[in-house]
Amino acid sequence: MVFTELLRLNDIKGLQQIPKSDIHSHAGRGGNIAFLAERTGNEMPVPPERYASLEHMQSWFVDNIKPMCEGTKGQILRWEACFAEAKRNNIVRMALSFSRLDVMLAGGMSAFIEILEEYHRIYCPDTKFEPELTYGRGCNIDEELDFIDEILSYNYFKSIDICNGEFQQPIENFVPLYRIAEQHKLVKKAHVGEFGSADDIERAVGVLGLNEVHHGIAAANSEYTMRFLEREKIQLNVCPSSNVMLNVVESYEKHPIGTLVHHGIPVTINTDDLLIFNQPVDREYMNLFKAGTLTANELEEIRLCGLGK
Repeated sequence: MVFTELLRLNDIKGLQQIPKSDIHSHAGRGGNIAFLAERTGNEMPVPPERYASLEHMQSWFVDNIKPMCEGTKGQILRWEACFAEAKRNNIVRMALSFSRLDVMLAGGMSAFIEILEEYHRIYCPDTKFEPELTYGRGCNIDEELDFIDEILSYNYFKSIDICNGEFQQPIENFVPLYRIAEQHKLVKKAHVGEFGSADDIERAVGVLGLNEVHHGIAAANSEYTMRFLEREKIQLNVCPSSNVMLNVVESYEKHPIGTLVHHGIPVTINTDDLLIFNQPVDREYMNLFKAGTLTANELEEIRLCGLGK
């Protein structure tokens, strides 16, 4: 049965069988809570309907998820959960973001690659896996510059990203890292325009030469920015449940993804932090359809965009 008909029938199990992408996902916070509960024997925590702030979200994660899977083994189990979810939900294209500290935790790049490729082989060998190297907005850039050449010399990472709070330091400070990433032909992405403004999106695209923007929903506040993104074909990797549960937008019904799509901007639908928001990709699509935010045909176009079609 086709994707659009499954949406109309409210058939979640059917949607799980349809090929989908998830290209905005943080590995240490990805995966399904049910998988962790089953593997650890712990009770499955239920996230709140809303988080009061980023700090509230982080404290909930620390208090409820980390105790289920503590330490290095627990962190690596959370990586495994991402690949298990790709199998369960037929995620045929998956980008997971990792930091330099994740690489160090694994014991260096060789061990890091071995761990991830083993999970890739076991759970979803046919999935196109695109590891993403991410930097916290508050990181010490000089320190990161000491390691980036060695990390990228393995030709494993496919993209670069900046995540966490948008206002911790100017986007211009990251230019040296992005110049190196460009030399290694990485896709250039950044978290911008979730809590920030449409102007922040334009500046980040211009300064860093971004190919894609994670979130970017503030663009809907500016006709000029939307025309800019459409003209430059800058893809926005949107995470609807994250935006709703963090009170960035009021509801699925009022989510600006519809405005972005109707202005011709390429978008994808993703989970962001599945362990925190507990809305897998199939439900992300269904939430928007049931809210009337996008039609089944529009959601099908988004699904195909995520697959690179």
